[in-house]
Amino acid sequence: MSDARPAHKRILLKLSGEALMGDDAFGINRATIVRMVQEVAEVVNMGVEVAVVIGGGNIFRGVAGGSVGMDRATADYMGMLATVMNSLALADAMDKQGLVARVMSAIAIEQVVEPYVRPKAPQHLAEGKVVASAAGTGNPLFTTDTAASLRSASNRTSTLSARRRAHASPVPRPAPVAIPTVVMRHSSLSRLSSVF
Repeated sequence: MSDARPAHKRILLKLSGEALMGDDAFGINRATIVRMVQEVAEVVNMGVEVAVVIGGGNIFRGVAGGSVGMDRATADYMGMLATVMNSLALADAMDKQGLVARVMSAIAIEQVVEPYVRPKAPQHLAEGKVVASAAGTGNPLFTTDTAASLRSASNRTSTLSARRRAHASPVPRPAPVAIPTVVMRHSSLSRLSSVF
């Protein structure tokens, strides 16, 4: 029997919202999210603490709204709400898989999800709960890639970036910049277990 230990104790997985679309044109493809959660469960069952930041581009992309005349801050807040919806869908699928997940939002909607409180997130992770950080940074003009970097640094995680779908945004976006300890890019979550 192998005495192999995971290479990382705590990771942050950054998913684009488009990852939830599967082969659909928009929204959340249930089969896709179930498959993703099964793969995350494999990693959690290895003893790895998992945090997730997910975008909202499958529902609404703030920069696209801003490019067609909508107030950019308003459009960005709508995008933040899309990330909350994606995080809730992810947490629901995790619950059905037997995982305990906490959605923590950078904007106050306490009737729906917990507020993001920096000391509380690592506590949830240490308790074996998956933490989905929603609503980006809580500030307009910042992407969920920025939020992933901030959450990774504050939760002391290694960062894995996984995108299953090519970016189809009509507005050019700068390449994401990751600042935490380890950055690995995978085209499929199914390769996660080979990293650990």
